[in-house]
Amino acid sequence: MDTIARAPRSFKFLSPLLLLSLAATSQAAPGEKLASYYGGKLDRVEGAPAIDWTVGPEDVWRLSSFEYKLPRKLELSFGPSTVVIAKHEDEKGNKSAIWAALFPDEPTEIVSSEPGHSDGAKAIFMRFHPSRVGELFPPKTVEGQGEARWLVWAKQQFGAKINGALQRNNMPVVPDKPWMVFDIDAVEGDRHFYFLDTKNKTIKYEPAFTRRTVPSVEASGPLGLDGVDTFKAAWDVFDRDYAMFGIKEGLDWKKLYNQYEPLAAAATSDYELAGVIGLLLTHLEDLHVWVKQDDRWITTYTRARPTNGNFQQVKGKLEQLEQRPKLVYGRVGTKGYMLIDGLQGDRLSDDVDEALEALGDTTGLVIDLRFNGGGNESIAQRIAGRFLKKKAVYSKNQYRDGDQHKDLSKELERICLARGPWRYTAPVVVLQG
Repeated sequence: MDTIARAPRSFKFLSPLLLLSLAATSQAAPGEKLASYYGGKLDRVEGAPAIDWTVGPEDVWRLSSFEYKLPRKLELSFGPSTVVIAKHEDEKGNKSAIWAALFPDEPTEIVSSEPGHSDGAKAIFMRFHPSRVGELFPPKTVEGQGEARWLVWAKQQFGAKINGALQRNNMPVVPDKPWMVFDIDAVEGDRHFYFLDTKNKTIKYEPAFTRRTVPSVEASGPLGLDGVDTFKAAWDVFDRDYAMFGIKEGLDWKKLYNQYEPLAAAATSDYELAGVIGLLLTHLEDLHVWVKQDDRWITTYTRARPTNGNFQQVKGKLEQLEQRPKLVYGRVGTKGYMLIDGLQGDRLSDDVDEALEALGDTTGLVIDLRFNGGGNESIAQRIAGRFLKKKAVYSKNQYRDGDQHKDLSKELERICLARGPWRYTAPVVVLQG
């Protein structure tokens, strides 16, 4: 397991960190009535963006049994099991089930007309329309809250399998009501992906995923670290150095320690310990905080980031189109256009210099950053420098400078320098994603 890295004291930049936790306490949901609790108002809308979701201890449920049958196509029948249901909550508080991960106490035979028959299913990642949650998990099968430790393994299932179907940019979309996915890990080591259309009563098996299995609870290796000490070290480094607590309204860091420490104490493997730390850090809702255990990434905070542009439409209007890695440029009449879809690569700033040379006679320039997901700040500085007459302050930073969460340093200016050999002086419009 990776050692704990020291959290930078910067307000703006955070480095990879390993952290852990989650607790068995929960805010009591309407228990057996999962249909009313998770039924929500979400429906499929053509072209709609991906859906944000959350999952917590209150979303772990103990089932007496689980059964699903698509006659003569697929049959699953389990005894006692645990299910974790991830949800989307709208501004009115309506909760809609987005995905679920099911873990039977004992593997059971998969009966299918497609490949996979007779393998024992030990974990299932499920996608379905929110309105079907009561059909899948009827009240008579729901015994009450389950153990919060299963959150670690449910998020592992999501991280490994969401790219399989019904997603956009690795975030879920709402499927048509007849569509369902059962993505099953089998005891024998294979993975069985089934796409169901319950309206037309069809099933499709996707063989591409067969050998891309997810490590099981048993296969995650022994615990080589002290769970409580490691968890406390991770919690402490953020408590001492993380600079953004002041803008995290309602976040009770001490309460989260008490909530997740029992899970760290109960962890039976390094992966599970890292997963508990990931559960803790998810509450920071910070895309620059993440967890890695050896060579395995732990799913922490994620959110939908819909693209607000259509490059194919743009591309069709460009004249003298040129393409480079991470860069596309061209003209529309007397105006120039430059798309940068990622601030990475050793040659990017040189390629932008060449593009500016080619577009130097234009009467205006559109710089399109709508498709950019981030990258190297020094590359951004070099590009921006071609538009500056003199150096400019583009950001101000504060660092942690004391024991209290709100103890911050004085503001420090980040400066971009002007860069030649000449600068672009016509009007510039920047499109932001």
